[in-house]
Amino acid sequence: MQPDWLRDSVKVYFPTFREPDWRPVFKVGTVEVVVADERTLLAMRMRASRGRRDEVDIKFLLDKCGITSVDGALALYEEYFPEDELTDRAVPMLRHAFEQLHNDG
Repeated sequence: MQPDWLRDSVKVYFPTFREPDWRPVFKVGTVEVVVADERTLLAMRMRASRGRRDEVDIKFLLDKCGITSVDGALALYEEYFPEDELTDRAVPMLRHAFEQLHNDG
C-alpha cells in the first residue's frame, strides 16, 4: 500500500499538534488496521462537526472520555488543534450532546 493512500479530504481532521495514540484493531498479513484513541477521535469529530453524522459519535465519545461540560470539551479540542477554531455549529452540537447525556442518565 502506498504511503499516500489516505485521501487528502480526510487528512484535514488529523491533529497536527498532538500525535494520536494509535491502537491496533486487527492485522492480516502485512496490513494492519489501527484506530486513534477516544480523546483524539472526539477532537477529530468536534473539528468535523458534520451535524447528525457526527452528533451520535460526539455524544458517545464525550461520555467515554468522562467529559462533563462544554468547557471541558473545548479544552480537549485545544490540546489537539490549538491553532484552529471550531466551526460555528460545533458548540451548539456539544450543548445538545450534553443535554442528551443528562436526559439519558
